[in-house]
Amino acid sequence: MNQANLLFLLILAVLASSCGLMQTVAVNTTADVFYDGMDEVFTETSWEGLKKSLPGPLKTVETLAYVDPKNEAILATLVTGHAGQAFAINETEHYFELLRDSGKTEYKDKATLHYSKALSYGFRYLKEKGVTYQEMLKVSLNEKLKLFDYIDDHLSKGNARDKKVAFFTAQAWSGLINLNRKDPLLISQLDLAKGLYDWICHHEPNYVHGSCDLFYGAYEAGRPKTLGGNPKKGKGHFLKAIKAHPDNLLARVLYLQFYVLPYYDESGFKKEKAYLLKAFSKFDQTHRIWDPSKKFPHLDSTSNINLYNSIAKKRFEAIIENEKELF
Repeated sequence: MNQANLLFLLILAVLASSCGLMQTVAVNTTADVFYDGMDEVFTETSWEGLKKSLPGPLKTVETLAYVDPKNEAILATLVTGHAGQAFAINETEHYFELLRDSGKTEYKDKATLHYSKALSYGFRYLKEKGVTYQEMLKVSLNEKLKLFDYIDDHLSKGNARDKKVAFFTAQAWSGLINLNRKDPLLISQLDLAKGLYDWICHHEPNYVHGSCDLFYGAYEAGRPKTLGGNPKKGKGHFLKAIKAHPDNLLARVLYLQFYVLPYYDESGFKKEKAYLLKAFSKFDQTHRIWDPSKKFPHLDSTSNINLYNSIAKKRFEAIIENEKELF
């Protein structure tokens, strides 16, 4: 029996047999462990390892949410986990579907499911803080009010959990919209998702290794000019993220995905391809071969972007696999 299943059974035993007070203590303690331990995921160097290991713990935390549906640590963990499952795993698999022009939507549908779950848990958390979808919509339609001010009045820039939930809720929301561009209701919500990004990125512009500029890059480059998009401005955001966070290889791959390839920038592709081939070779050597003369990878100062680089490597594989069809 693997550790995830064993932990799941132990939690069930505690919840089934304890008195009310002990049950509350057990849930809170376990919730904090999962929340604090979630950051370890970002040190993962293997995309395949993450794909196999993430679903079990997520289901375990959902069990805790069933028992204590308003627990902030549980909700924050589930927002992060489901958004991560959708973006890191399902969307990456869907990228292979897209580039192969297979017409299949299996992984798109899975990503849609997990993004929707992330939004559900995210707004359950935000509701406890006084932020609801209905109020966000109402504020956005009122010319005298600002969405940023509404969010800022209810969430705390000094609360790491508030910031994490706001960020991953926004990421899940924008990801869901991007995958379902033919849904007019979802498309109409893009500015609301951007409102959450605007809040977190105003207070912490470099949040999560340049993710603010990566969102704004995709936001500008991913929309046609007729709908307010600005590809040149989007490119600028991507290049800014790449310059400021050179160790985050996902920035370069998303630049390829959302700007270079859609706008047929062949010279830009050749430049990024050459850089990434060398960078991923070094990434593999550094993180997959033990060397007693080097720091252990998980103690490396860049370890908390290992996951981003493993996602980038997998998506880059999809690009190289279909390179001949892209230009």
